[in-house]
Amino acid sequence: MNKISHAVIPAEKEAAPIVDSEGFIYFRADRKMIKVTYSEVVYIESMKDYIRIVRVNDKPLLVKQSLSSLEDVLPVNLFLRIHRLLYFAIHKITAFTTA
Repeated sequence: MNKISHAVIPAEKEAAPIVDSEGFIYFRADRKMIKVTYSEVVYIESMKDYIRIVRVNDKPLLVKQSLSSLEDVLPVNLFLRIHRLLYFAIHKITAFTTA
């Protein structure tokens, strides 16, 4: 007889994004899962209980999630936290100044 084990996934207050190693991430917004590639993201902004994902050729995406929970799944070689409320895509930065 084969023994089958079942994994129990705890319920969370906010939906965690689904991350794929191929360069995209899924977010739950507008009652559906939306695929966002890393290359189309310009920046991600925190807005209290929500994050706003600004994309190159699409309208911004509003997702009920905290920026700190997203921080754990964003690739550090592609995104840079420039403020406590902002993550920018490194490949979209063309110039900067130091103060």
